[in-house]
Amino acid sequence: LDAAGDDKLEAISERDNDAKDTVQSEDIEKPSEASAALYEEYRNYLKEGNIEIICVVEAIDPIMSGTFQAIQSYTLDNIVFDAEFAPCVLADEEGGAKDIGWLGRWFVGRSA
Repeated sequence: LDAAGDDKLEAISERDNDAKDTVQSEDIEKPSEASAALYEEYRNYLKEGNIEIICVVEAIDPIMSGTFQAIQSYTLDNIVFDAEFAPCVLADEEGGAKDIGWLGRWFVGRSA
């Protein structure tokens, strides 16, 4: 995240506990014209190249030492362009991620 994103996450983390789970209008940023043009160029690249994005996430359970793996495939139809998503985690003091209750309840802010 850039400095503006860090400031926004800090402001969200300072809210009352009840308000942290609520997406507010100031949490959603609209993409700039430059980023919208980049998304359009990238969308065309994905479409013309018939590109598929494959994500592999692996984790190890620290207690049982079990390894878990998730594999997901994305094509052009699965990607939302020209949108911003509300943050679902915050960085804690030790540099780790802290769930703020939005995981699984993402919100898409479409540009007009």
